[in-house]
Amino acid sequence: MGSPLKKWTLLTFLLMVFLAYLIGVATADRQNMIRLHLQKLRSQVMGYDSVLTGTFLMDAVSKVRPQNELFNTFSPPVDVVMIGDSLTANVMWNDVFPNVKIANRGIGGDRTVDILNRLDPILKLKPKKAFLQAGLNDFATGASVDQAFNTYTKIVQRLQKNGVTVYIQSTVECSRLRCGKEVEDVRKLNTLLRQYAKDKNITFIDLNQQLSSTLQGLLSQYTTDGSHLNAQGYVQWSKAITPYISQ
Repeated sequence: MGSPLKKWTLLTFLLMVFLAYLIGVATADRQNMIRLHLQKLRSQVMGYDSVLTGTFLMDAVSKVRPQNELFNTFSPPVDVVMIGDSLTANVMWNDVFPNVKIANRGIGGDRTVDILNRLDPILKLKPKKAFLQAGLNDFATGASVDQAFNTYTKIVQRLQKNGVTVYIQSTVECSRLRCGKEVEDVRKLNTLLRQYAKDKNITFIDLNQQLSSTLQGLLSQYTTDGSHLNAQGYVQWSKAITPYISQ
């Protein structure tokens, strides 16, 4: 048998490990509580009246964004329009495709409902093609997968009704370290979008095939912060859509 000193040392070590575990759990729970509280607060400000019900309010915030005024004022005819949130907004698509009449209609922070509410100035561009990528911000503000999907399909239907050929791009995943369970929400949404595209004979472009992995979500070599893309991320994106841009 070991000496009393060794036994005491072992017991002390095990106790320290147990205490560290309890502190870690408490910290994680507190972080989750803070995160949920912030989501609820943002939901109330940005347009969802409740994280639990997920019903939409009139989004006054999006209507006063300066981009919306600019988009309403300047609407030159284009062949292609890129529609989405900050992932779309953060790149100069006319530099990526210099020989294409292309407009960037991405706005940082936009959810699917924001895009739906600002389709009028997009349609004023009279685009032949629209490349749509959105959804992650819905989950950041408490929407369910079904809510995001239903609003997404309304965007597609409105564009098609106005003679626009729609390309559904998969909602780009964020990293698990950055977003946690929202990665799974994005994947569920993409499953629904892929099936919807198949049923409606719409082209579905899987951006995550190159940008993400099953374990990590968005890969570190393609992101600046776990949710936004760097230059190499946009290289992969542009490669995925080039065949459809040039058709």
